[in-house]
Amino acid sequence: MRTDAWRKRNAVTQINRQLRELNTIGSLAAHVAAWRMQPWVALAVLMSLSTGCGFSRTNARRQSPFVSETPTVGEVLAVINRNAEQVRSLRANDLDISVNAIPLDGKLAMQKPRRFRMVANSVIGTEADIGSNDDEFWFYVPRAGQQRSVVHCSYENYGRIQTTLPFQPDWVLESLGLSTISPDQQHSIRPGNRGTIELVTPTMTPQGHPATLTTVVARDSGWILERRLDVDSRRVASAKLSRHRTDPAYGVVYPGTIHFSWPEQSVDFSVSLDDVEINPTIPASVAQNLWSLPRVAGADYVDLGANVPRGRPSGRAPAQRPASGTGS
Repeated sequence: MRTDAWRKRNAVTQINRQLRELNTIGSLAAHVAAWRMQPWVALAVLMSLSTGCGFSRTNARRQSPFVSETPTVGEVLAVINRNAEQVRSLRANDLDISVNAIPLDGKLAMQKPRRFRMVANSVIGTEADIGSNDDEFWFYVPRAGQQRSVVHCSYENYGRIQTTLPFQPDWVLESLGLSTISPDQQHSIRPGNRGTIELVTPTMTPQGHPATLTTVVARDSGWILERRLDVDSRRVASAKLSRHRTDPAYGVVYPGTIHFSWPEQSVDFSVSLDDVEINPTIPASVAQNLWSLPRVAGADYVDLGANVPRGRPSGRAPAQRPASGTGS
């Protein structure tokens, strides 16, 4: 009989194998099939923010938001947080994803601090249903010829599991620069390349590994251009932000295109969004289903945190929040 531990190991093993296959598959049909094997990619895409109806492209030269020529930690945090504090929720009605020139589309919604949902589609149907609420995160990606599985885990247990996931749940959301950064951590500032400065934040993963989050900021605009996550001195993930937009109603600046990279999995992809709404009103009847674990007929539900001993130490806080060094 297959044990619960076997089911967990098998689910994560499949995810890692599918990541390795992505960049080696040649044909269009095979690429589309491979996307059915990419649960974590869809999770990453979920958090990607971009353009909206009535947006204004902010390419014109602007006056630097920093008072001094060499901004302090306090100045950088003030500029980042002033922009992020204006965003409570976001809905993107048109999501474009490019993975090795294979197009996908979809929709997403998010509400701080951890509520989000994304559905990605291809020409052959739904490729992913990814989401999170205040208590847990999940991903569902159907794969032809294999048992359908909804993999989920509570944030409380995420720091206790021994399984290494090929993504960090909160990292992608925070890489977009729309979460505030706590001033209580030991940040430092260093010069960057090509007119940038870097905010460096030492932190810890939920599993207790030393990590560093680097936020690259444009000196002339204060916009976030890149986020890099290093764990145990290894580059785990990065996100490069470009084509920044300004929402006309709230004045919020957000990236129009994000290029994500997971070096250890040799995975790179770009995401753009259109028809974005900042702080939309989501009716209670819609929110109840939007932020709930999906019910998929015939699917196998794999709880990565089931039967995890409560005495096992975890990181400083649930999920990836500590490894990002941010607040809300």
